[in-house]
Amino acid sequence: MNTQVLTNLDFALNYVSEWGWAVMPLHSIGSDAKCTCGKVDCPSPGKHPLTKNGSLDASKDFAQIEAWFKQWPEANIGIATGPGSGIVVLDVDMAKGAHSSSLIFGDVDLTIFTTPKVKTGAGLHFYYKYPAGIDIKNSASRLGPFIDVRGDGGYVVAPPSIHASGKRYEFQNSHSELAEFPKDWIDKLQAQAPPPVSTTANGASNGTGPVAAAGPASFVVPPPPPGVVMPDAISQGSRNQTLTSVAGRLRHGGLSEGAIYAALNIENQRVCTPPLGDDEIRHIAFSVGRYAPQTPIDPAADPLDPNAPPDHENTLRPYLFRDFMAQVFEEKEILGFHIGKRDIAIIQAATNAGKTTLLRNIGMCMAAGRPFEPFYEGMRPVKIAYFDFENDAQDVQRDLGQMFTVFTPGEVRELEENYIVIPKGLMGGELFQFNTHEKWANELIEKNGVEFIIVDNVSAAYDLNDENSNAEVTKKVIKPLLKMAYTGNCAFLFAHHYGKKKNELEHAGVHAGRGASALQALSRTVINMFGDVSKGEPVTVECAKRKTDGGQNYTRVFKLEADRWFHATHYVQAEKLTAYKTIRRHMVTVQYPETVTKADLITLFEAEFKEDAIKKAVDELFKDGFLEKPSHGQYCGAKPKAAAVPGDMPPARNYVDTDEKED
Repeated sequence: MNTQVLTNLDFALNYVSEWGWAVMPLHSIGSDAKCTCGKVDCPSPGKHPLTKNGSLDASKDFAQIEAWFKQWPEANIGIATGPGSGIVVLDVDMAKGAHSSSLIFGDVDLTIFTTPKVKTGAGLHFYYKYPAGIDIKNSASRLGPFIDVRGDGGYVVAPPSIHASGKRYEFQNSHSELAEFPKDWIDKLQAQAPPPVSTTANGASNGTGPVAAAGPASFVVPPPPPGVVMPDAISQGSRNQTLTSVAGRLRHGGLSEGAIYAALNIENQRVCTPPLGDDEIRHIAFSVGRYAPQTPIDPAADPLDPNAPPDHENTLRPYLFRDFMAQVFEEKEILGFHIGKRDIAIIQAATNAGKTTLLRNIGMCMAAGRPFEPFYEGMRPVKIAYFDFENDAQDVQRDLGQMFTVFTPGEVRELEENYIVIPKGLMGGELFQFNTHEKWANELIEKNGVEFIIVDNVSAAYDLNDENSNAEVTKKVIKPLLKMAYTGNCAFLFAHHYGKKKNELEHAGVHAGRGASALQALSRTVINMFGDVSKGEPVTVECAKRKTDGGQNYTRVFKLEADRWFHATHYVQAEKLTAYKTIRRHMVTVQYPETVTKADLITLFEAEFKEDAIKKAVDELFKDGFLEKPSHGQYCGAKPKAAAVPGDMPPARNYVDTDEKED
């Protein structure tokens, strides 16, 4: 078996010998996840040249290339574009909202993508033949928003270089022939640049210019709705209230008292009948201006600026079918618990099932890069933020310290860099919760490059008046949570408590959690835990829902050992018979005309179950169709339903239901 490991020098020499491309060394990303140039605020980490003259130094000379990579063996590889290498490269920055469908116009069709393609840390590179006799300059967003052209005088970073995100550049196909650079693209690049058009990151026009997306003129993508919508008219009696509401929205976004007054003054004259007096407008602005802004508006970025940050507020984009099928979407990486970034998972269990311990076990393994199957395969270390909303710092530290001892020195180094712990605490005098401190949490996630957030637990993370209300849970939890996942480009895993009695859990499935069902409905993965670790019992872990990775649901059994780690076991727990199960089995033997009452069942099973549990089990069994009620207060086992035969009459009932009227 060939175990030779190819070096960056091997790749660089191959680009010259096999493709005829000129190469050069670039700074790389060090073990500290920073550019090797040493600048803390490096504007182009892992991408700028190590040589003095940049792409002008690119060479096809083997001796020169060997000297460079002997001096800098870990250097990233740059490939010069333009006539010297005979290539033009398109850089499709998908992280900023670029869409490859923008390239399909005129006579250009899907075959244009049958060319060498490289996956970068933020999108894709497509390599094309440099057109003979044509001057192709470097340009930004001329072929589509956030699609850059690298031609004469430019260069690109090549595989297996390391991106600032920690990912490696890698080829995505095996095409050995470069596709021709289409004439339609050349014509568009050589045409006079159009005046700037205000577009959203999804390519939609704001109505002042053409739609950026390719396709028939009748296909119009509407702009996102504005933040504040003024009514066409405000009549006497509602002027003060309406303008105060508008002022509150403006202050919420960070506008000053003076700016609010100026805006209200204009709108007051435009829509109010009759307009309010100037003193009233000033009073509204003054009153609202006393409150602190909640979500200050960020400075607007030029949508055509290739260095502009991604627009997380406007990611929605409609497609024509042709454009949709032409779009190249980045495949989602599964991080853990069968979900990827921008996904939500939930793990739900009763008290003492050990979910907090299991979450700490798996979270530490993910940060260290150690497999913990079936939840985490250990493909690479993952940056984790563990929010514990229930336990104080000293308690969390003591538990993690005991778990910590099993890791190797290499795993310890990864764990120390990749595991962020946020125990229960106060912020601004208030108990920290996502409702009131979402901005701080978003900043923590963004500035630390967090990829996977573990929250223990959802009930403590959000302040809810009624956790049984799907409307409130959706508004206060789901929508802000999904926005946090998109803004931070991360995954969320929530712990949740069971809300159903044990006699219901055997058929509760996905919706066993306490309160509203919206959390489970919108989660991509739902994990249930059964058992009581306080009694030394093994714990059954059941995957009840698994959408993102397309895998099969499963059941595993774990045992919490003295080292505070859950270990897989083949032990099979003895079945616990609840009142629900026990009465259901007994009633199979009670068939009409024989019947029993709740009092009969209480007498029969009072040594095993409480009276309330027996009554509740009977009600549930009747509701679920396992019991029938021939007359008031009398129960018998439900008869198995015979399979229907076409043309047969339904079988006659052998008793009269008291809920039915006799003729």
